[in-house]
Amino acid sequence: MSNKTTIKFNPNQQIDQKTINLLVQKANEVKTRAYCPYSKFQVGAALITPNGNIYQGCNFENAAYGNTICAERGAIASMIASGEYVFSAIAIVTNVTGYNDNDVSSPCGACRQSMREHTAGDKLDDTLVIMENKDGKRVIKDMEQILPMSFGPDSLGIDVSMYAKQGRDLGLYDNYKKETDNKVNGGD
Repeated sequence: MSNKTTIKFNPNQQIDQKTINLLVQKANEVKTRAYCPYSKFQVGAALITPNGNIYQGCNFENAAYGNTICAERGAIASMIASGEYVFSAIAIVTNVTGYNDNDVSSPCGACRQSMREHTAGDKLDDTLVIMENKDGKRVIKDMEQILPMSFGPDSLGIDVSMYAKQGRDLGLYDNYKKETDNKVNGGD
């Protein structure tokens, strides 16, 4: 079973309701495959890239709790393994309601930072984070709202979208890495 779906998607337009619904559907599908014998907290995530590819991830726990991987980071890892590096929107769904029986669960701090890393630097307010609970209550925010005043690659003068354009060509990546290393270390 593939964890990638491609749809026709125009990255110059805002994410429409049909795409949001598809992302939530894909997140719900993968949520059912979460491995969470300890917490019973199922989470599914589905993200879409500017190329229109959708990648999914679910949480998986470990008896050594620190080794647990969240759904959001699983979806990001799937995206990276396929040679893409930035996303335009992510849906996160859970099998619970929040504290007040009507709230949604939001991403943990580690996931927020990982999501920030793979958002094109100046597109924080264009990148949607869709959160939905088991009862279908949905909250939509943008990355700037999820992680305000964030620290990311652009804080170091690195343009992740440039890395994404270079894709899988490792020779280009090596040159890009040298250029960004020079910037970070104070070179030209």
